[in-house]
Amino acid sequence: MGIFALFIFLPIDEIVAVIDNKPILYSDVEYRLNLFFLQFPFVKIKDTTQIKKEILNQLINQEVIKKIAEKESLFVEEERISEEARKMLESIEIQLDSMPELKKMMEERNLDLLKIENMLQDELYARYIGEFILSKKGYSNPYVSPKEIKEFYEKHKDSIALIPGKVKLAHILLVWKPSPKKEEKAFRKIMEIYDILLRGGDFPVVAESFSEDLKTKKRGGLVGWLTPKELLPEIDTAVSSLSEGEISPPVRARDGYHIFKCEKRRKNSLLLRHILVKINIGREDTLFLLNKAKKLSKILKNNPERFEDFARKYSEDLETKEKGGYLGEFFIKGLAPPFNKVVKKLKAGEISDPVSSPFGVHIIKVIEKEEDRIRDFEDIKEEVKSYLVQRKKEEILNEIIEDAKEEIFIEIKAQCLNL
Repeated sequence: MGIFALFIFLPIDEIVAVIDNKPILYSDVEYRLNLFFLQFPFVKIKDTTQIKKEILNQLINQEVIKKIAEKESLFVEEERISEEARKMLESIEIQLDSMPELKKMMEERNLDLLKIENMLQDELYARYIGEFILSKKGYSNPYVSPKEIKEFYEKHKDSIALIPGKVKLAHILLVWKPSPKKEEKAFRKIMEIYDILLRGGDFPVVAESFSEDLKTKKRGGLVGWLTPKELLPEIDTAVSSLSEGEISPPVRARDGYHIFKCEKRRKNSLLLRHILVKINIGREDTLFLLNKAKKLSKILKNNPERFEDFARKYSEDLETKEKGGYLGEFFIKGLAPPFNKVVKKLKAGEISDPVSSPFGVHIIKVIEKEEDRIRDFEDIKEEVKSYLVQRKKEEILNEIIEDAKEEIFIEIKAQCLNL
């Protein structure tokens, strides 16, 4: 490939704006957009045009503030900015270490910590210089009248003064499972198969004859090479110590009983065959569990003080049963089904009828409950005042920036941003 062809295929970093002789590049906007998604990883936006427009405007304003600072002989100590930017970066690093998915996103979006630190320094510089500009022009603490504060509170109190309702919950969970009769039948069948294997039965032949895993039975139960991470914990426990050619005893998993054979071993993986006897949950199993839950719920409604004892005895939620079924404290509006509908109807101390979820049947107890409430005006007055003062300062600073733009050459070439 010649030099000319190479030049053609090199990506061009377009200039999207010029302030005096200082260019703002497309990569500057794109980089800050990527940083936005890193800071708000759960925000999904298909059309980023508006965000890019706001980022470009912010970058232009930062350059204009620098021009004002030069004209007014204003400056900020570099050490102060560097120190604060470093602290902000440390909090980002902590977040990255605790959330591997963010670290992966950072790599995918070609973000690096040094450039992020430089961006933070630019933003801090603009913020501090903005405060100096306002102070010099006598706007460091603009006046907000009591009437403005009261009117803003009345208009927005349902959002700014709202204290979300909270609830403390406990539950008893009865997991969906087959009836004892069906469990016993499956266990007898797997033990008969196991006996055939112990008496010398050829595993692939036996698997093809008896296994209920339709995906593997025709190939003699061959599952393939698997690592411990790909196995359920109960299965990993059963197969991890198998030698080549060895057969495991029957193991109960979520879908039924399995018998495994280790064909070969590598350092971190096993070549496995298996035989499965399924245990399907039918209508009679569902009715059996619901009837059991109804009996427990009836007793507990008459004897709510026994809830913790019943949870320890009957609940199949291994994480909560030893704590008397205690789940924790939650915001009412953040509850998932079926808890959200149940909690809406119950008062503190009350116990629900049985309710179903994908996990099983729950009996729910509301231990404590605080409904949504609105903070009084006097409680929040100073917070509202601070917000309105800050908003006025931003409005005044924007007016100063817009006035300054009249004397500064600014050209926007943002076709590539679709603005």
